[in-house]
Order: sequence, then C-alpha cells, then structure tokens
Amino acid sequence: MLSFQTQHYPIPPAECQHLKALRIQTGTQMQITNGNGLSAIAVIERISKTEYNADVIEFMRNFGELDCKIGLAIGILDNKDRLEFAVEKSVELGVSEIFLLTTDYTQQMHINLERLVGKAIAAVKQCKRSVLPIIHPPIKLSELLNANDYESIVLCDEKGVRPAKVENSSSILVFIGAEGGFSNAELDLFPANTLKWNLGNRRLRAETAAIVALGYLSGL
Repeated sequence: MLSFQTQHYPIPPAECQHLKALRIQTGTQMQITNGNGLSAIAVIERISKTEYNADVIEFMRNFGELDCKIGLAIGILDNKDRLEFAVEKSVELGVSEIFLLTTDYTQQMHINLERLVGKAIAAVKQCKRSVLPIIHPPIKLSELLNANDYESIVLCDEKGVRPAKVENSSSILVFIGAEGGFSNAELDLFPANTLKWNLGNRRLRAETAAIVALGYLSGL
C-alpha cells in the first residue's frame, strides 16, 4: 500500500501486465494512488520481463478531487451496461459515493458490486483521481433519506428549476430515478428543502441525467 514512507513501490502483477502491454519503458513517469487520497509521481523501473518497480519522487494529497463532497443516488437500471456507464462517468466527474436505489419502479434487483467496483477503479485511473469512491449495496430510497448526512439534496425532476450553484454546502447528494423516475409516493418522501433541478426540455435517460447534473456540480 502506498504511504508517505514509500520510496520503492512494487507494481501489482495485474498492473505489470498492463504496463507490458503498453510497452512502458524504464524511466517513464506515471501517477500511482492508494485510492484513499494519497497519490505520487513515480518513475518506472523494470526488474525483469514480468516485474516492475516504481521509485517515488513526489507525493500529492487529494489530487484530482473536488472541494465539495458529492454523492450520487441512482435508481438501479434494468440494463447493466447503462448502469456501469453511469458509474464509470460519475466517478470521472468526481463523486465520492454511489448509492444504488431500489425504488417502486425498479425491475432489476441483482447487482454485481465487484464488477461495478472494477469499473470505478478503471475510471479513477483514467481520470487520475486519488480517491476510489464507495459503491454501496442496493438500498431503499426511504432508508437512504432517513440516514442521509449530506447538507444539500438535489433531485432531478422535470417539474424543477434550471440548475444553479449550490451555495455554502460542503456536501451534496444527487438523486436520479431509474426507468420511470420516482413514484408520487416516493417524491413525497423528500424533505421540503430539496433542490429540484430540471435538466432541460428533453427527456433524458438516467445515465445521461447523472452526467448532466454532476457536470453542473463539478464545474464543467
């Protein structure tokens, strides 16, 4: 595990295969991270045909992370490829947590969390983040709202207003419904201070809505 005491970092076998496939040469600089907020710039040294080592030259704290904590709560989608796409892109856009919601309109209940975590890891490496977001097991909307500790809640709703900057908030939780959105009974569960955002006059798929909403919040 990478720490501030690390000087020589042995590259894990799976990553060694990746480096070999990319034909990474000795002396190449790359960024490594422990997924908990610590990253480092390191120089690759080849030990053998199948083994690599990284010599750390500089540490960085929370590289690539947003100042505001952002969570995404999204209804479980029937199509696993679309759900994986939503997870991947939300990680690239800086979320800290992903909550998979079971709602009144949810059809798919089985989730391969290990595969979703793998997608998240790939996205962290792709966009050079230093924190691996937490992907929570499926949870009911009512349970999440009752346990919510975020300062602000954003609900993507066609009856809402145009997105605007969320002032004076250190944490924001964005809610996206699955196919069919949220039922009227579920909409009644949201607290009165919920910010309701209309993302435009076109009906967006859940994964697209997540990208648009998170894009606003991440400053894109």
